[in-house]
Amino acid sequence: MFKASAVYCALRSKLHVSVSKVAWGLAAVLLALLLPVAASAYTLVMRSGRRVEIPAKFTVTSTAVTYEVAPGIAYTVQLSGVDLAATERINQEPAGSFINRAAKITEQNPPSAPVLPNISAKQIAKQRVVTNEDLEASRRARVASDDADKRQRVQQGLPTREELQRSIEEQDRRLRELALQLEASRTAAQYEALRAEVSVLNRQIGELRVQQSQAPVTYGNSFPNSGFYPYANYYPYAYPLPPFSISIGRLGGNRRFQGSVFSPSFGTSLGNFGRPQQLAPSGFMHLAPSGGRVGTPRMHRPPSGPPRR
Repeated sequence: MFKASAVYCALRSKLHVSVSKVAWGLAAVLLALLLPVAASAYTLVMRSGRRVEIPAKFTVTSTAVTYEVAPGIAYTVQLSGVDLAATERINQEPAGSFINRAAKITEQNPPSAPVLPNISAKQIAKQRVVTNEDLEASRRARVASDDADKRQRVQQGLPTREELQRSIEEQDRRLRELALQLEASRTAAQYEALRAEVSVLNRQIGELRVQQSQAPVTYGNSFPNSGFYPYANYYPYAYPLPPFSISIGRLGGNRRFQGSVFSPSFGTSLGNFGRPQQLAPSGFMHLAPSGGRVGTPRMHRPPSGPPRR
């Protein structure tokens, strides 16, 4: 009998434990199903397509939707980012019902008019008007303070305000003069530097001109390139000729001076180059500065016979 009662008690306890576990499991499942429904009673559809679950209790204004995410914590969504038509369709509401919420809230809580202070005529009359007589006391106090300051400065050997102002103006004038002098000296230094550069350039140009004038002239087929050309200085009017083809012609004219000259192929032959005997030195030679020999060197000989006519 004792064993049967013990077995019964054990089975009863096990059955009670199993029933309690099943009950707790069912309660947890029901709670999990009911909490989202209670917490997410309304769905907002954003213009980007995203859906936001909000509590059933929310506030709609003309610009935003405000709902409470936790006790004491509110969240606001701008209406410009909410797709109103899609929100009404997904929540199975008629068109315009979402905006009507804001209208109802506005009707229930109309904006309060600004409260103006109630000022009576007596209070306006009691307002104080400032006159010159009221300001006279302030003026006298200011003058007395200035006089006391002047006396204190004189006693301490300090300059007065007028003297300080004149000193400041004098310092400003000196600073301006100093700035002008510095600018003038800087400009003069730049001018002198430019003059020095110009003088150096002029000297270099003069040296180049002197070198060009003293440079030896090279004549083709006349003398070696040694810088010394005999008889070159006896012909004072030797000018450079352009580099073109030439032909040889006779000097002609005076038999006492014989030789040949070059004549341009495109022009006429050169004229009479004969000179009197006393002007042509012995061994006279014409040199063409552009190249080639104008006259061949020939020693002077006295005429062997009567002059030809």
